[in-house]
Amino acid sequence: MSAPDFDTQKYWEQRLQTRLNLRGTGHKALSLENNAWLYQSQRDCMDRLVDRNGIEISGKSVLDIGCGTGFYVEYFQNRQAGQIFGIDITEISVQYLKRTFPTATFIAGDISSVEPPLRGQFNIVSAIGVLYHILNEARFQQALMNICQLLAPGGYLFISDSFHKPLLPSARHAYLRPLQAYQPYLTQHKIDILAVQPIYYFSNRIIIPGIGPWILNYFHLGKWLYNLDNSLRNLRLDNGSGVKLLLAQRRIIE
Repeated sequence: MSAPDFDTQKYWEQRLQTRLNLRGTGHKALSLENNAWLYQSQRDCMDRLVDRNGIEISGKSVLDIGCGTGFYVEYFQNRQAGQIFGIDITEISVQYLKRTFPTATFIAGDISSVEPPLRGQFNIVSAIGVLYHILNEARFQQALMNICQLLAPGGYLFISDSFHKPLLPSARHAYLRPLQAYQPYLTQHKIDILAVQPIYYFSNRIIIPGIGPWILNYFHLGKWLYNLDNSLRNLRLDNGSGVKLLLAQRRIIE
């Protein structure tokens, strides 16, 4: 899919200028309160994948791609990560992150560039809520190749997408992709998928355009939907084309 007229960097710079918070990086039609519950679901899924797979974050090098306002930077700091690096396409985000997390390192850059914005390899790489915002297919493929190369042998990769053929059109700034779009690049770089965890079932789906967000915001339904999604997640039900969190690991080749 190509969208030559859509300027991704400009879109996010303008969006974060007015909302430098979870509403700016999350679902813009929902309130800050409801977005906080969406991010709580993401945190729950991270915890589940990390703990069930025995992933040690303490002391490890971490790269967070598309770090926005630092939700996952804070997550990895709380897990006692060692060096934390962050990349974001917006200058406003990077300046905010430098002030908020002075012990971490942040750079402005586009992960989908032919020349990646940084070099090196990291024990943990996260690109959550990032790749489905790259509309151009060639740039998506370049971004995925860059990410794979930044992952150290034995390292863990976290990516979110639907990993399912979309049933409905995406927003103009997003394009959800099936697992088949990822698999060849992961295989090429000896990266094995360990788990795909559903994040949302109903929380981030606007059933009725226009009035739907108003209903969710007015009646403060974020917590109720969060609890519903959590129950469905505990039953290990598939969420179809809903957003999921993928965990993969790069093999250590002797």
